[in-house]
Amino acid sequence: MITRSNPFDESKPGTVNPEEAITLEQAIYICTLGGAEVLGVEDLLGSIDTGKFADMIVLDQNLFEIETNDIFGTEVLKTIVGGKVVYSLEKDGDQDLDSNLLMKRGMH
Repeated sequence: MITRSNPFDESKPGTVNPEEAITLEQAIYICTLGGAEVLGVEDLLGSIDTGKFADMIVLDQNLFEIETNDIFGTEVLKTIVGGKVVYSLEKDGDQDLDSNLLMKRGMH
């Protein structure tokens, strides 16, 4: 979305339609509040605010302090759903999320 390049396959160098690249701010909006607005649930999801579900991730680095080409290497340290930690890299390694909690929320 931001670099319009493939960081995982060196056999495909360069960018695809670089004129369609968006900013980091735009990408985060699309993946958070923008998605909630499209679904009509912005009163429940998409931003951190009183009365909303506490669904979020904690990353190992601040995306605004690194080069955009390095974003792909960012790791999720924790995943929080409904205010409950359902994944912790420190505790769970690469195990899946707490599927029971996700099923209760209709997210399977």
